[in-house]
Amino acid sequence: MPYTFNPFTGNLDGAGAGGLADAPSDGVLRARKDVNWIVPDTADIPGLPPKGLDMTLIEATDGLYGYIGNIGNNQFFNDPSLTGLYLGNSVTSIGSNAFDSSANLIGSLTIPNSVTSIGNYAFGYCAGFTGSLTIPNSVTSIGSGAFYYCGFTGSLTIGSGVTSFGNLAIQGCSFTTLYVAISASVFTANTPYIPFISQVYYHVDSGGWEQFEIDTGITCNPWTSYPDPMP
Repeated sequence: MPYTFNPFTGNLDGAGAGGLADAPSDGVLRARKDVNWIVPDTADIPGLPPKGLDMTLIEATDGLYGYIGNIGNNQFFNDPSLTGLYLGNSVTSIGSNAFDSSANLIGSLTIPNSVTSIGNYAFGYCAGFTGSLTIPNSVTSIGSGAFYYCGFTGSLTIGSGVTSFGNLAIQGCSFTTLYVAISASVFTANTPYIPFISQVYYHVDSGGWEQFEIDTGITCNPWTSYPDPMP
């Protein structure tokens, strides 16, 4: 069932017991389960996606929420009600400890290309996340422990915008392949925490990865299909 955001009330018109329709005091609009969010065509609403965009939460897990707006420090710290997560494409920052220790979060995590910063331990101890993770080019800063002991087991792709990659950011993750469009010097603080990575693909302009291979013994090759993953 579609719901339309009402900019005058802050509610999703038509929402009933199946959806959480109000915009609570923390400023984050939420919708539960398979709710469509339809932003009116009449105006762009600050903090919401572009007008007319239909965002459908396609999974029907009870704990799945969609979030539009920036996520503050400790905003959903240790929240057992969350079992899946969709970050709206107007989110620009994810605060420190925002989802830290929300241990029931499962499935994949997509960071939208609107995010510019991910705080310290933002997703720390979210061990239920699986698969691969892409840090989009929009992100410039990744805090210490940002993905500390998350359950990722696939590839990690780091976009070209990252200039600060905090210590312990990926400790405890089980990434096997690394795609990087940043220089090795930005990443090397995390070198001790990549025990399962056996292959690095680096963008030719990123620099320092040949020496990284010498220092670590991890095979590093040019990312010839950039920005697409290697086949």
